[in-house]
Amino acid sequence: MVPEKLTVKPKTLKFGKITSGTSSTPKNVSISNKKGKKALPVLIFNPSVSAGYMAANNCPASLPPGQKCGISVTFKPTGLGNAPGSLMIYYNALGSPQTVHLTGTGE
Repeated sequence: MVPEKLTVKPKTLKFGKITSGTSSTPKNVSISNKKGKKALPVLIFNPSVSAGYMAANNCPASLPPGQKCGISVTFKPTGLGNAPGSLMIYYNALGSPQTVHLTGTGE
Protein backbone atom coordinates (compact mmCIF):
# COMPACT_ATOMS: atom_id res chain seq x y z
CA MET A 1 0.00 0.00 0.00
CA VAL A 2 1.33 3.44 -0.96
CA PRO A 3 0.92 6.38 1.46
CA GLU A 4 -1.36 9.21 0.41
CA LYS A 5 -0.20 12.59 -0.85
CA LEU A 6 1.20 15.02 1.72
CA THR A 7 -0.29 18.48 2.16
CA VAL A 8 2.25 21.23 1.45
CA LYS A 9 1.43 24.89 2.21
CA PRO A 10 1.99 27.50 0.94
CA LYS A 11 2.64 26.78 -2.72
CA THR A 12 4.55 30.07 -3.20
CA LEU A 13 7.05 31.96 -1.04
CA LYS A 14 7.72 35.64 -1.86
CA PHE A 15 10.89 37.14 -0.40
CA GLY A 16 10.67 40.61 -1.97
CA LYS A 17 13.81 42.72 -2.41
CA ILE A 18 16.93 41.58 -0.56
CA THR A 19 20.35 43.25 -0.72
CA SER A 20 22.77 41.10 -2.71
CA GLY A 21 25.07 39.10 -0.44
CA THR A 22 22.73 39.23 2.58
CA SER A 23 20.15 36.68 3.70
CA SER A 24 16.42 37.10 4.07
CA THR A 25 14.43 36.15 7.12
CA PRO A 26 13.53 32.44 6.78
CA LYS A 27 10.05 31.59 5.54
CA ASN A 28 8.37 28.29 6.44
CA VAL A 29 6.64 25.63 4.40
CA SER A 30 4.31 23.35 6.36
CA ILE A 31 4.05 19.66 5.50
CA SER A 32 1.33 17.46 6.96
CA ASN A 33 0.52 13.78 6.72
CA LYS A 34 -3.14 12.79 6.58
CA LYS A 35 -4.71 11.26 9.65
CA GLY A 36 -7.00 8.24 9.41
CA LYS A 37 -7.41 4.49 9.80
CA LYS A 38 -5.56 3.70 6.56
CA ALA A 39 -2.95 6.46 6.90
CA LEU A 40 0.70 5.42 6.76
CA PRO A 41 3.99 7.05 7.74
CA VAL A 42 5.63 8.91 4.85
CA LEU A 43 9.37 8.97 4.23
CA ILE A 44 10.58 12.49 3.47
CA PHE A 45 13.86 12.93 1.62
CA ASN A 46 16.17 15.97 1.60
CA PRO A 47 14.57 18.84 -0.30
CA SER A 48 16.32 20.59 -3.15
CA VAL A 49 16.25 24.32 -3.91
CA SER A 50 17.36 26.53 -6.75
CA ALA A 51 20.59 28.53 -6.60
CA GLY A 52 20.32 31.57 -4.35
CA TYR A 53 17.99 29.79 -1.93
CA MET A 54 18.78 27.59 1.08
CA ALA A 55 16.49 25.06 2.75
CA ALA A 56 16.62 23.69 6.30
CA ASN A 57 14.69 20.45 6.58
CA ASN A 58 13.03 20.29 10.02
CA CYS A 59 11.13 17.09 9.18
CA PRO A 60 11.83 13.63 10.57
CA ALA A 61 12.88 10.96 8.07
CA SER A 62 9.47 9.32 8.61
CA LEU A 63 6.42 11.54 9.21
CA PRO A 64 3.71 9.65 11.16
CA PRO A 65 0.01 9.96 10.24
CA GLY A 66 -1.63 13.09 11.64
CA GLN A 67 1.72 14.85 12.17
CA LYS A 68 3.16 18.07 10.71
CA CYS A 69 6.67 19.34 10.12
CA GLY A 70 8.32 22.15 8.21
CA ILE A 71 11.05 23.26 5.89
CA SER A 72 12.43 26.79 6.26
CA VAL A 73 13.72 28.57 3.18
CA THR A 74 16.09 31.54 3.04
CA PHE A 75 16.88 33.73 0.03
CA LYS A 76 20.46 34.96 -0.40
CA PRO A 77 20.84 36.69 -3.76
CA THR A 78 24.27 36.68 -5.36
CA GLY A 79 23.41 39.30 -7.95
CA LEU A 80 20.90 41.90 -9.05
CA GLY A 81 17.43 41.31 -10.48
CA ASN A 82 14.66 38.77 -10.27
CA ALA A 83 15.61 35.32 -8.99
CA PRO A 84 12.75 32.89 -9.51
CA GLY A 85 13.33 29.45 -8.06
CA SER A 86 11.73 26.36 -6.62
CA LEU A 87 11.77 24.11 -3.58
CA MET A 88 11.27 20.46 -4.50
CA ILE A 89 9.93 18.18 -1.75
CA TYR A 90 10.45 14.46 -2.39
CA TYR A 91 8.74 11.64 -0.48
CA ASN A 92 7.57 8.03 -0.95
CA ALA A 93 3.88 8.73 -1.57
CA LEU A 94 1.49 9.72 -4.32
CA GLY A 95 2.11 13.20 -5.71
CA SER A 96 5.87 13.26 -5.14
CA PRO A 97 7.64 15.55 -5.73
CA GLN A 98 5.71 18.67 -4.81
CA THR A 99 6.97 22.10 -5.86
CA VAL A 100 6.90 25.36 -3.93
CA HIS A 101 7.57 28.36 -6.17
CA LEU A 102 10.10 30.89 -4.85
CA THR A 103 10.41 34.53 -5.85
CA GLY A 104 12.86 37.16 -4.78
CA THR A 105 14.79 40.10 -6.17
CA GLY A 106 18.43 40.89 -5.53
CA GLU A 107 19.23 44.60 -5.20
